[in-house]
Amino acid sequence: MALLNLFRKNDPFLNIILLIVLVLARLAYSFFGQSNFEEIDATSSYLFDVLSFSSDSTYINIWISGLFLGINMLLINSIIRNNEALSENNYLGGFIYLIITNSSEKYFVLSGALVASTCLLLALSMLLSHVKQRASEENIFFTGVLIGLSVLFYSPMSIFLILTLLVYVLYTRTIQRRYILSSFGFCFPFILYYSVSLFGDDRLTIEYFFSNLFSNGVEAADLISYAFLIFPLALLLSKLLTSFGGLKMSNHQIHFHRLMFLVFISSVYVFFAIADDGFIWIIAIPATYFLSKSVLEINRNWIKTAVFYLLIAHLSMPFLSAAYF
Repeated sequence: MALLNLFRKNDPFLNIILLIVLVLARLAYSFFGQSNFEEIDATSSYLFDVLSFSSDSTYINIWISGLFLGINMLLINSIIRNNEALSENNYLGGFIYLIITNSSEKYFVLSGALVASTCLLLALSMLLSHVKQRASEENIFFTGVLIGLSVLFYSPMSIFLILTLLVYVLYTRTIQRRYILSSFGFCFPFILYYSVSLFGDDRLTIEYFFSNLFSNGVEAADLISYAFLIFPLALLLSKLLTSFGGLKMSNHQIHFHRLMFLVFISSVYVFFAIADDGFIWIIAIPATYFLSKSVLEINRNWIKTAVFYLLIAHLSMPFLSAAYF
């Protein structure tokens, strides 16, 4: 109960504690985890491959991925708090995100999907700002730019251009030219990179826009390796379905809830389209919100505590088994 109550406090210092826990987790893996990673499949990560973002050193790989994870953790705490998405302002979301994204050794490796998830979180922050207070045209443009940049790091992210335009239609009074502006922002990183590539031999082709969008990766997927997600997904779906009506929620909380639902649906699509480990970085975003909401809204303290620790134990199982058995 003490651990749960700690992260339910409204204290910015808890971000420091979360970063310390992240560093300790990386140190533990550096000493007790496997000595090398499997080669990263960069077929769905154009810019990641071109920039040689990955490192041959396992330890450098662990710590650079930890840097992006730390940024994501701070971003998701900021997004949940700034939008007052939960019934109370706390730092539980960052802790649950940390647990989810350290739940298996495969998520200690730097990948294009991890970098893309950072771009996506920045884009979602700007999108929610527009939903809340009808932000400027710069907001519209850079939301598109960030999504386009995320696609260069992980091609299935293209689905989020559709999601963004759908949110503009459903939850804002965005004028027509701003849809074009957002779409141009999405294309801008591609235009910029293609312009630079004209001076070299490596050209970006139009096919990359559609890379892995319509593939069927589930046939080759190792579904058993995702068994540790069963309990969190069950908890996520129960809260998603029972709260969809928006009872005791403000209008913006309802919009936030439905946006997270759309992100969840997008992550399911990505899993069926490509079925690689990258989808975890997408589903971790709505899962953080729905799991935090589910834990906080349990009425009985002993049930709330039991579910919280069961969630931690369940998500930690793959990592612990890989490290010690």
